Amino acid sequence: MTFLTELALRRKPVTVMVMVLLLLAGVFSYNQLRQELFPNISFSIVFVATSYQQGDPTTVATDVTSKVEDVIIGMSDLDNTTSVSTGNLSLVTANFVPGADVEDAEEEIRSRVGGLDLPDNAGEPTVIRLTSDIFPAMLLSVSGQQDIPDLKRITDEEIIPRLEAVDGVYDVTVEGGVAERVSVIVDPVLTNDHGLTIQDVVNAVSGNAIDLSAGTLTRNGKSVGLRAFQGYSNLDSISSLPVGYIRDTPAPGNPAPTSLTVTPVLLSDVATVRVDTPESDTVSRTNGQPSLSLQVFRLPEGNTIELTNELLTVIEDLNLPPDVKVDVLYNDGPELEEQLANVVGQGSLGFVIAVSAIFIFLLQLRPTAIRGVLNTLRPTLIIAISIPLSIMITVLVMGVFDWTLNFMSLAGLAIAVGRIVDDSIVVLE
Repeated sequence: MTFLTELALRRKPVTVMVMVLLLLAGVFSYNQLRQELFPNISFSIVFVATSYQQGDPTTVATDVTSKVEDVIIGMSDLDNTTSVSTGNLSLVTANFVPGADVEDAEEEIRSRVGGLDLPDNAGEPTVIRLTSDIFPAMLLSVSGQQDIPDLKRITDEEIIPRLEAVDGVYDVTVEGGVAERVSVIVDPVLTNDHGLTIQDVVNAVSGNAIDLSAGTLTRNGKSVGLRAFQGYSNLDSISSLPVGYIRDTPAPGNPAPTSLTVTPVLLSDVATVRVDTPESDTVSRTNGQPSLSLQVFRLPEGNTIELTNELLTVIEDLNLPPDVKVDVLYNDGPELEEQLANVVGQGSLGFVIAVSAIFIFLLQLRPTAIRGVLNTLRPTLIIAISIPLSIMITVLVMGVFDWTLNFMSLAGLAIAVGRIVDDSIVVLE
């Protein structure tokens, strides 16, 4: 430290230039830092939630929960697993040892549960890693003079793809939507006339819709589950599905044909195929109109303020029907800016009070008032310059290590102002 002090005193122009460069670099780093309300805290916990509308916790535990637990048990760094099964939900919690790479564990769990053979009426398992940014950055409401299926279709086709394309968006989820379904209403009389049973129809429909696990693709140390899918493209492909065959028998007195001919029995011959919607167990309205709720989640490395501002720009540029509008119910960006501005304001106020107090205590009116003020300004300015210089150097280090500017880091800087004042006085003396 003595060497640096002597060097700074001998090379005053160089010292001033270095101070100015550090201040400018600190200001640049401050503008580049990601701004969050709290630091990114990752817990060693991963949740796997699966919906299963059975109404029986025992059935949910047997058909879903136990299968999810079986594929998780045996993972490296796994501490223990716990599960809760209700009448319509399976929730499995995987606890890993401290220091485990939970992000890789989340991807591995997602790959493993993606290949599970769950019941047909079970939902897709949702894998969530518990972090401090698990809450959505923005909540939206899509409403209009249309029914819920039409709003859901507009949301899926027009809104969600635009929102997910924004840099920093992790996922966009929809709540309150009711998806359309294809209902096949079988007529028992018609099936009996064609020599078929309802089970024959069920086997034909389910046998032509295949969704199977096709293995795992590993690349760069990460595994991705593959699936093979074969389904129906439209209602006509379902209605024209053969569900059985009728042999053509010759009329009495006619010679028997050399080869038997068969006529396929189509699904439309024994059943009615139509598109409808199931009854919804929730009702969502915005200003008295049917609506859907959207939750926008950000990536851990995303900048909340920049992300929310860009999302607002995308929402304004959406080309939607005149009666459909998107309302912002919650925006994390302005609240974050306000909280950070309050901390910056309090730190600046502390800086002004500290410098003023130092000036008052060092002020001397001898030999004259003007001479005393001038003599007091020099040590006061030295201390005043050391405070922003120290803070900007700290901000520069934060930028090098890609730390976020959050409530806790700003509060630490504000508290450090007092310590900098004390150290500056000691060094000055």
